[in-house]
Amino acid sequence: MSKGTPAAILEIAFKTVNLNKNDVLVDLGCRDGRVPQLASLMTGCYAVGIENNPESTEKAKKITERLKLDKKVLIINDNLFNVDLSPYSVVYVYQSGGLLKRLSKKLRKEAKHTKIVALDYPLCKMSPTKTVVVGKRCLYFYGDLS
Repeated sequence: MSKGTPAAILEIAFKTVNLNKNDVLVDLGCRDGRVPQLASLMTGCYAVGIENNPESTEKAKKITERLKLDKKVLIINDNLFNVDLSPYSVVYVYQSGGLLKRLSKKLRKEAKHTKIVALDYPLCKMSPTKTVVVGKRCLYFYGDLS
C-alpha cells in the first residue's frame, strides 16, 4: 500500500465510529484503496471505495485482489457525485476546497443517518459531533457515534 492516511489514524477513526462487521463503509476518493482495505482487515466490515481516476481504480482493485479482500472490498470507478450515499453506515472523506463544499451539501442531503469521518478538513455547514487531534492531523466526526 502506498502512502496515505496512516493506519494509526484510521484505527482511531474506526474505533470512534464503532465500525464493525455489520457496517458498510464508503471511502469517497479512495485512490489506491487503502482506507476500505484497512477498514475490512481491521474490523471485518464490507467496504467500498469510489475513485474517479481509472488508473488509481485499477491499482486499488489489484491491491484488493492481492490482499484477497475482493469479497469484502469493492472498488468502483465513478465520480463520487454519481453515487447514492444513503445505503452506507459510515462515510470516510478526505477532500478539501470547492469539492468539499459540494460534497458537504450532498452529505447533508443523502447521509442524514450516517456516521461521517472527515480527515483534516471539516465539512461545510455541519457541526462535528466529536473532534480528535492526532499529532498534526485532525479527525472530524459527524452523526450519532453511540
